[in-house]
Amino acid sequence: MNRDDDLTTAAGAAETTPPVHARAGSRLGLALVVLIAAAAVIVASLNADKLAAMAVHAANASPGWLFLAVLSQCAAFLCTALAWRRVLVRLKEPVGLPALYPLSIAKLFADQALPSGGLSGAAFLLHALKRRGVSWDTAYTAFLFGAATFFAAFLLSAVVSFVAVAGADNTPRIVAVAARTFTILLTMAALAAAGAAVFRWTRAPRFIARFPAAARALAMSRNAAQRIAREKALFARVVWIQIIQRLFDALTLWFVFQAIGAPTTYVACFIGVTLASVAATVAPTPMGVGSFEGGLVAAFAVFGTPVDEALTSALIYRGLSLWLPLIPGFFVVQREFLSQRKSAGAEDRAGASPS
Repeated sequence: MNRDDDLTTAAGAAETTPPVHARAGSRLGLALVVLIAAAAVIVASLNADKLAAMAVHAANASPGWLFLAVLSQCAAFLCTALAWRRVLVRLKEPVGLPALYPLSIAKLFADQALPSGGLSGAAFLLHALKRRGVSWDTAYTAFLFGAATFFAAFLLSAVVSFVAVAGADNTPRIVAVAARTFTILLTMAALAAAGAAVFRWTRAPRFIARFPAAARALAMSRNAAQRIAREKALFARVVWIQIIQRLFDALTLWFVFQAIGAPTTYVACFIGVTLASVAATVAPTPMGVGSFEGGLVAAFAVFGTPVDEALTSALIYRGLSLWLPLIPGFFVVQREFLSQRKSAGAEDRAGASPS
């Protein structure tokens, strides 16, 4: 029996006599929408003064400070390109910074447009490096180097930030306990990551050989992990580049605070960006929307920053570090795949032409 016919029949019956559970579901959905809308109105009315203050801060933001924030964020993307270039030079397949810099922005778009735990961005980077003459093994090693050093810099920054929050005078006791707990967990994660970095597979499981693509990926992962274990000095230098990137992220936020005329310290901005990144990583929200901003506001609450100033800065910072770069990232990704199709079409025409 055709399932489409069944669905059509059921739809026709539903039009004449809607089932009880369907009507109940519709009413429940309508009730939830009404409750959410009512809650939004109540929250907005209770915080009308804060919303008005946020609008005033954003409208009076200094263009000069915002321009410096844009430059700082551009420098943060440059650090990503520098990390890749350092590894590619070491592997004797260098690619110039003018070619790598747009890829650092486009990778952000690939990661956010198709949330996949970083796999979409990795696939894009491998494809882009291959188009620039880099071998698959070298491209994969460069990607893994970048991912491992980013993770190491992230863990180090998070541990330092949690220790600073736990020891702050204004930190509530429950927040201090949570910060110490996260510090211990992150330290254990760092040790586990270090152990995995030096672990070497001697032979792949037999069943992997049945899947050539999986066997190839496993072999490239093993070779990349072994190369990272051998290149300890290179790993340390690239970690420093990744830490400098995080310092530029904090500088961007500090410039934003200066733009709205809110006094704060650079250290508070570094801690705030780091803890907000942790919150965005832990919370299962697309692109960290809501969780990042909430984590940033919560972090600045420890330092006594008013909510309206912290939230205004968080929203502007996210616009500069996430939403605005998605625009050029989209065009770079589009250009990469359009160029690939043009190249493939040219090769097909060349192959079809008589010799």
